[in-house]
Amino acid sequence: MTNTLSKKHFLPPAIAGAFVIASLFTCNKTEQDPCEGIINAQPLQAIELQFQDKQKRDLFNKNTPNFIDTAYIKGYNPAVQVIAAERNLGYPGKTTLVIPVGKSMTYYLKLSATDTDTLFTDMTSTRKNNCAFDTRLTAFKYNNTSHADSVGKVALYTIVK
Repeated sequence: MTNTLSKKHFLPPAIAGAFVIASLFTCNKTEQDPCEGIINAQPLQAIELQFQDKQKRDLFNKNTPNFIDTAYIKGYNPAVQVIAAERNLGYPGKTTLVIPVGKSMTYYLKLSATDTDTLFTDMTSTRKNNCAFDTRLTAFKYNNTSHADSVGKVALYTIVK
């Protein structure tokens, strides 16, 4: 049996090329990310803490009396990130602890063998298109002391011990 297709069944090359180009622009489109363009679409993940004594000396500095050993903190608090003073681009010369936060979250921060502190955080998020676009820390307590300035977005807190 022979092929009986005539030329009228084939598209001319110019029309076929235009069809291919048009399909490239119309096919394989993915839906637009509903969070695209929403400022602060990522929720607040952590707060930052610095510690000082009543004379305003850095308690992470080994030369300060009663200093807090960051190696101990790293060993006993795996969720806490320690940013060393010499590497701290956000707050040069200051060692900072980065601690995860969450909605109605209590965290126990072990600073030494005899000192475990309690942190409490609470948050709210305004949502648009199922994206958290305005996340605010609404409560922060350190050892049951409320920090009035904690209402806001991301925060650095100085704890006096």
